[in-house]
Amino acid sequence: MKKVKQKTSAVRDLKEEKLFFKADVFVYFGLALVILCLFLIFFFPKSCAKDEFSTFSVYCADKVVLTFDCEKDNPLTISEDFSHLVEHENSGDEYIITVYTSIDKVGFNKIVFNRAESSAKVIESTCSASKDCVYAPKLTAAGSIYCAPHTLKIVKGSGLTPPTVG
Repeated sequence: MKKVKQKTSAVRDLKEEKLFFKADVFVYFGLALVILCLFLIFFFPKSCAKDEFSTFSVYCADKVVLTFDCEKDNPLTISEDFSHLVEHENSGDEYIITVYTSIDKVGFNKIVFNRAESSAKVIESTCSASKDCVYAPKLTAAGSIYCAPHTLKIVKGSGLTPPTVG
């Protein structure tokens, strides 16, 4: 008989106890806030992350060929050493830049910079049969695109993310 009384009193104590205490509300609220932040970061990364890198640098054999700053009125700055190897044209927010790899202008990479999107993309190249740099995704975040045969590298931001090799 004692066991039945103990069991019923334990059930009664459980029923009388509150579901949660006032201090628990803060823990649940904090947890919900963390889940909401993670949701926003993973599903809306552009709205949560500030893209503070608006400058692209183009290198050939570790020498700066040109820089392109999407926020400047005159975004294109070409290095004097490579001025005879670079051709450019622009239409609105898009700049199409051709970087030749030799004086005879046989080998080249054609790059499109879009100021509105703050992006770069290699659209044409004579580098190799696979042309991985052409099929590389548009560079919109910090990172780089690398064309190994032409030793041409397009860098946005620190460029520490793994490059796309072509």
